[in-house]
Amino acid sequence: MGLSETPTVKDGYDLVVIGGGYSGMGAAISAARMGCKVALIQDRPVLGGNGSSEVRVWAMGLIRRGRFPRVGEIIEEFCDHAKKSPGTFEEFGDAKKEEIVRAEKNIDLFLNHHAFNVEAKAGNIQAVAVFDTRTSEQKIFKGKFFADCTGHGTIGYVSGADWDMTPS
Repeated sequence: MGLSETPTVKDGYDLVVIGGGYSGMGAAISAARMGCKVALIQDRPVLGGNGSSEVRVWAMGLIRRGRFPRVGEIIEEFCDHAKKSPGTFEEFGDAKKEEIVRAEKNIDLFLNHHAFNVEAKAGNIQAVAVFDTRTSEQKIFKGKFFADCTGHGTIGYVSGADWDMTPS
């Protein structure tokens, strides 16, 4: 797609989730099961983020604890059961994660799509600009609500939201 071509507009979403790690998957699945139309945008070819076969950081089973033990129920559906970190490729269940997301009729999954900019008015995101990392095709995603589940807060930062990073 050339720079002069108009991006494809993807509209009608109740929630646009940017980031397909555990938090993004949990947000997308939860919203979809409550009847929301969801776009789940992940910049990699697999879901799971740090909990995918690409990075291989194990969940260690620490997903249902504290004052709200039911919060982790959705995550428990797709979390890994690796024996160590990093574990083997197979232990992270990339195919299982994708199968669970694709089984949700209210989720449109966009793997290999990188969000790089936003349109915001009065502090509210109106749309997110995305490109397909395989084809460079650009798309604009419009929705009522947006969730930055990128792990690094890029979408929140670009939108002008309060943002802070603590030096390590």
